[in-house]
Amino acid sequence: MIEHPTDSLLFSSLVSICRIAEQKGGFSQGHLDRVAEHTYKISLKIGLSEEESKRIMLASKVHDLGKVAIPEMLLSKPTQLTDEEFSIVKLHTIRGYELLKEVNHDKVISYAKIIILHHHEMWNGKGYPFGLKNTDIPLCARIVAITDVYDALTQPRAYKYPWTQEQAIDYINKNKEKQFDPELVEIFMEVI
Repeated sequence: MIEHPTDSLLFSSLVSICRIAEQKGGFSQGHLDRVAEHTYKISLKIGLSEEESKRIMLASKVHDLGKVAIPEMLLSKPTQLTDEEFSIVKLHTIRGYELLKEVNHDKVISYAKIIILHHHEMWNGKGYPFGLKNTDIPLCARIVAITDVYDALTQPRAYKYPWTQEQAIDYINKNKEKQFDPELVEIFMEVI
């Protein structure tokens, strides 16, 4: 039976912190839950057990934990970020990992650390923070990369209007083998 970290004070606190980061960053309410829902469906569809899929789903809820360490003015800026500003925003992957690196008692937290650190890596190696490519990027992070981008595109942000579902799907399809794992994109298209 899966341990349920949402019952723990630590995990509940982490999700609450992420909801605060979600609000300060101009994200639409529910981003964490929508990412988690799609992550769960993909995980099941690729053949992971329900237990493992639930762990990844729960861990995905804290993928942007490090944004609490990023200035709000950058997260909610209504215009395009400068290169310098974007380099600061990109640090959220490292900052989030650093917040959890000493926590080792929980399998969901172990997944969370991986997802936090690697959900902006790209299939072609042009992502961050390490420029990992292809299957060097952990599977759970590759799944969250797709669901996070899809939700970001289809929801309003301080700097953009929401895209239609068709526009977002088209973007994801055009960027498989560049930004996204092509096999996971096909699975995502089945579950979306």
